[in-house]
Amino acid sequence: MILVIHKHTFSVLALLYPNLDYKNKFHIDHIFPRSLFDKRKLKKLGIIEEDIEFYKNNVDSLANLQIMEGHENQEKLDKLPNEWINNFFVDEQRKMDYLRKNYIPEEYLDINKFKIFLDKRTILMKNQYSGILLDNNS
Repeated sequence: MILVIHKHTFSVLALLYPNLDYKNKFHIDHIFPRSLFDKRKLKKLGIIEEDIEFYKNNVDSLANLQIMEGHENQEKLDKLPNEWINNFFVDEQRKMDYLRKNYIPEEYLDINKFKIFLDKRTILMKNQYSGILLDNNS
């Protein structure tokens, strides 16, 4: 099951980020930018015809969304994740921390691996949600 954006998306995602400082402005960010998911742009990026509908139908899935500080999201704009992450985080440790904190599987950041990315990130997110919901220490 793939969840898509709706009015409670921020609340659902916020569970994954318990240390958000709500004094800052946050955006819901598409890890793989929505602006690149039209047929023409996907073809130009090398996506085969059979996969284009899947990409378009799943760009708004919860597994493609993250909470990001507004200024970072403005800087990221419509960059693909492999490009943005590798340029924004020049320090390898900061990059790895970012990926871990956002449940992003590093080896699937290429647009040609979007399907696998969604599957792998869904698993990471489900595991975290399960841990939150089943935590008996709360």
